[in-house]
Amino acid sequence: MTNHHRMRQTARLKLLQDPANAQHMLMTEWPPRSRTELARIGKLLPCLNILMGPRNELLYMDARVHSLLEHLQQRARRYSVQKAWTATAPNGRSVEMPLNSSAAIAFKAMVDDAGGAYERPMLALIDSQLRPGDVFVDVGAHVGYVSAMAATTGATVFAIEFQRELIPLIDQVATLNAFDLLRPLNVAASADAGLSVAVRGHLSPGQKLESALSKQLLGTDPASILND
Repeated sequence: MTNHHRMRQTARLKLLQDPANAQHMLMTEWPPRSRTELARIGKLLPCLNILMGPRNELLYMDARVHSLLEHLQQRARRYSVQKAWTATAPNGRSVEMPLNSSAAIAFKAMVDDAGGAYERPMLALIDSQLRPGDVFVDVGAHVGYVSAMAATTGATVFAIEFQRELIPLIDQVATLNAFDLLRPLNVAASADAGLSVAVRGHLSPGQKLESALSKQLLGTDPASILND
């Protein structure tokens, strides 16, 4: 249980004892963890501003809520897609996957070749283990397929992907499905510290950070246009 979760539980208990306490009322909802909670706190804050009087922290919270709502609308417009395909998570939830890049098209072909059984045992295990409030880290997220499936459980998902051209695809997946706790990170996981390279523009789902051939041919020269 996180500290925020404990604070919320404590605030709820105190609110039961003192239902008119505006401070406890606020702490049961802040920070919001979903779009439903975001909308609810957006309606609650003006009321609390009357009950508690003008306060800088309430003004800040209100500004953050409205700024985020505007940001979500902008993302929906920016990441809208014309072509998509629908995958089904083990829990039955439908997930929209964009089809607006060669990497996305190639990945769908892999799923189709598996006859709909692509990674199903792993996805079933993930679904059986994750709950809202859990944290899941997908190392090598590619187009965000496994990350999206994990996000259907309500868990917080970090999608680690070192091919930077794939990050917008993961962002699209998160936006199309309102997975607001799915966060792509353009980083790499490695056993070695230091500078390494990714092959620029080669968006393979099997590409790895360390490759003897890529190191031999590409090196780690940051001035090379071949590398990321």
